[in-house]
Amino acid sequence: MYVKLLMCSRTVGLFLFLIFALCEANQRLNIHKYLHSLKGKSYRNHALLRGVPNDFEDLEFFKKLESLYNVTLWKKPTLVHNVVEFSISPDNLAELYRDTARQPIHLATLTKNIQSAFDQQKARPYTRGTIQSFNWHNYYRLDDIYDWLKDLSDTYPDEVRLRSIGKSYENRTILAVKLALKGSIRRSKVIVEGGCHGNEWISPAFVTYMLNTLLNFKKYENEELETIALMYSWVFVPVMNPDGYEYAHMADRLWRKNRRGGYGVDLNRNYGIAFGAHCPDKSKTESREYCGDSPFSEPESEAMSLFTKENSDNLEYYLSFHSFGQHIILPYSLTIEHKENYNLVKRKAETIASRILEKHGMKYTVGNNYDVEGYLASGTSSDWVKRALKVPYVATFQLPDTGVHGYALPPERILSACQATMDGLLLFFDPDIDKFFRSGDKNTQENRILLTVIFLCNVALYFLYRVHSVMYFITAGFFILLLITGCDSKSYKNHALLRGVPYDETELIFYKTLDKVYDVTWWKEPTFVDKAVEFSIGPRNLAQLYRDTEKMSVRFIIVIRNLQGAFDKQKASPYFRRNMESFNWHSYYRLDDIYSWLRDLSAHYPDEVQLGRVGLSHENRTIISVRLTLKGSKNRSKVIVEGGCHAREWLSPAVVTYLLYTLLNAKKYKDEELEHIAYLYTWIFIPVMNPDGYEYSHTTDRLWRKNRRPGGGVDLNRNYGIAFGSHGASKYPTSIKYCGDEPFSEPETYSMATLAREHRHRLEYYLSFHSYGQFLIIPYTHLIEHEDNFGKVKQMADKAIGRMKVNHGITYKAGTAYETVGYLASGTSTDWVKKALNVSYVLTIELPDTGAHGYALPPGRILPSCQAIMDGLLEILAPQSKRFLRLNENAAQKNRLCVKVIFFCNVFVYIMIYAVNYLC
Repeated sequence: MYVKLLMCSRTVGLFLFLIFALCEANQRLNIHKYLHSLKGKSYRNHALLRGVPNDFEDLEFFKKLESLYNVTLWKKPTLVHNVVEFSISPDNLAELYRDTARQPIHLATLTKNIQSAFDQQKARPYTRGTIQSFNWHNYYRLDDIYDWLKDLSDTYPDEVRLRSIGKSYENRTILAVKLALKGSIRRSKVIVEGGCHGNEWISPAFVTYMLNTLLNFKKYENEELETIALMYSWVFVPVMNPDGYEYAHMADRLWRKNRRGGYGVDLNRNYGIAFGAHCPDKSKTESREYCGDSPFSEPESEAMSLFTKENSDNLEYYLSFHSFGQHIILPYSLTIEHKENYNLVKRKAETIASRILEKHGMKYTVGNNYDVEGYLASGTSSDWVKRALKVPYVATFQLPDTGVHGYALPPERILSACQATMDGLLLFFDPDIDKFFRSGDKNTQENRILLTVIFLCNVALYFLYRVHSVMYFITAGFFILLLITGCDSKSYKNHALLRGVPYDETELIFYKTLDKVYDVTWWKEPTFVDKAVEFSIGPRNLAQLYRDTEKMSVRFIIVIRNLQGAFDKQKASPYFRRNMESFNWHSYYRLDDIYSWLRDLSAHYPDEVQLGRVGLSHENRTIISVRLTLKGSKNRSKVIVEGGCHAREWLSPAVVTYLLYTLLNAKKYKDEELEHIAYLYTWIFIPVMNPDGYEYSHTTDRLWRKNRRPGGGVDLNRNYGIAFGSHGASKYPTSIKYCGDEPFSEPETYSMATLAREHRHRLEYYLSFHSYGQFLIIPYTHLIEHEDNFGKVKQMADKAIGRMKVNHGITYKAGTAYETVGYLASGTSTDWVKKALNVSYVLTIELPDTGAHGYALPPGRILPSCQAIMDGLLEILAPQSKRFLRLNENAAQKNRLCVKVIFFCNVFVYIMIYAVNYLC
């Protein structure tokens, strides 16, 4: 009996052991599949849609999607004309279509059933001990990735070292891999972070691919790869968010956050930099970007930050991999401005984008988060590493694709995405490229070119010296002919001014590539759908343009048929010295005539008009300033009036000289309001800030915009030191908006900034005059948001607009550059003055008209434009004058009260003394 029981217990034990062994062996294959089928969220018949908000009303609709329907945002709504992508359930899809049936919102269906796309992504198992079975034709679960890493460490114990950097919320290990190859120089470190967001499966796939490629660099026989592999000490964190990654496999394919409390925290919003500053739903735990209660509240972000600090010594690169979008995002995501070594890193990143495009046909965009995604983000890992640890090269890579598949990227696309990105990264790490972009070489190259030119000139002179003297005459005649030909002014005969309006994204793209196909000059560049575009074009190009667009829906209006005829009507009139009446506002004037009139004005009013030299231009012309201080002026505060920044905007110097003359002669007009304003301030006028360009637009090219720096000129209103080169500016010298090599690189902008600094004490107004458009633009031009005292300035501007409308029938519009002109611009004079000098009231005034004439505004329109803007300025300046009067009146009342108190005190003291004496 005893023996039977013993044998039975052994059999039961063996049976139980076999069951447990099978369960252990099949845990990942069967149990996880069963759990997934049991608990996993299904996206069956959920559709992936794409929409584009064409105006702010559309944008508001897209922003309310999550609250109105059961949707999951793949690309959230940010700006007008930025793509929005979201998945939606079938019931809600029908409701959405009903709600938008009567609206002009167009929605494109990218995928009708995203569950079928997710089913194709199912992870395959990894076989322990067989490293080759791990490949990049499939996705893998967390345990499989970790098993492969352990096998790598066992196979290459001297080169691959694993380390746990911490535990996740659900107590999973966060594994880091240190790669130190044999023969490595190990000059500096690179940290590669992946798997921050659970639904971005391509991220861990690429990090593991990068690790494998560097480890096996010898197999590829690529010298560039070998150099990079041995140059650095590499650290990889393939899955920073193990809980979220596993949950995305097991329960919800679109899960993004970690697994705190079941609701999760977005780990890439949980770092300690500007924490919560740009999280609109920071109090809503259900938000996909919920940032948590406090910085580093999550064990994953805390572990990653501590690990990065430990390795911060000689840390040169920090790369974070996400998806999707095909962007290379540079710090900082928390601001629009480009800071620190942004331009250097951007140039290196652009080499990556160029190589990937050329060799693999994938287009990456480069910029900060606002540049490429259209929104600001705070608490990101890249921003924190850049700011806290001062790491030179930090970037976030949004891996393929651009939205056709998004998070549902098919497994067959994994390898090509990894190969393209790795190929581009080789340039990012290349030390020779790094040296090239450290711009010390630029001056060396320029010096070599200069020495070469001088050498060739000396050879030519020696040759001329040795040959017959007849050669002198031939050569001299040839050079004179070249000189005469080169000095001819550019003709715009039969050039037309066209206006078009892009009605959809396709037409907008057509307009944006117009100057690459045809020889056109922009008057109003393409910005948004439904925003007018204006450009001039030659007769041959015009004929070709009409032929090319004959079968398209694109339509143009001819505003001016012959620009040269319109420009001929603008010919400058001469000014006769010491005859100030010959200078009027029925004509335009050349630079020397304006300067001569200013000198005569100073000679005639020596006590009130003082001329000064702001500085010298590139071509050694003087930039003249005029200080106007009327007799009896209180000199309480200052106003700087800047004109003539852009050469072709002839109306700007005309208006500035008109304001100067009107204020100087305020008493003659018998206008109390004008007289009060004139005497209230000290005025500083700069009629022509860009004398070289202004003169060049008179003598050579009527549509010249920039200064005359050799090589194509610089747009002076993109050259100031604020958000330099980030918006509405170009780094290409041939561009009409070339911003220069660095802030204040031009003598004109440097001199103007110096003048503004000198007058910053009690500087209350800074007014910059441009044309055309009829806008009152309030800082900041490089931001969409309203900052500082925008509201107060807007109120003043609106009053001025109402006054000009009533008195002169002319309509202006007030707002930021984005709200008025329709684009962002960086490096502008007004933005810099506002930010750097903290001036209270700053405006850029875009003068008439709205496009009927543009830069070809007839002389007959000069005076009415000047009179209207002068009337409007009285309204802008008046509130401050009234405030000063109130202050003065209050002071007078206080003085009168003080005198009365002193008088009565003296009477009281006198009575007391008399009473005491009387009683005694």
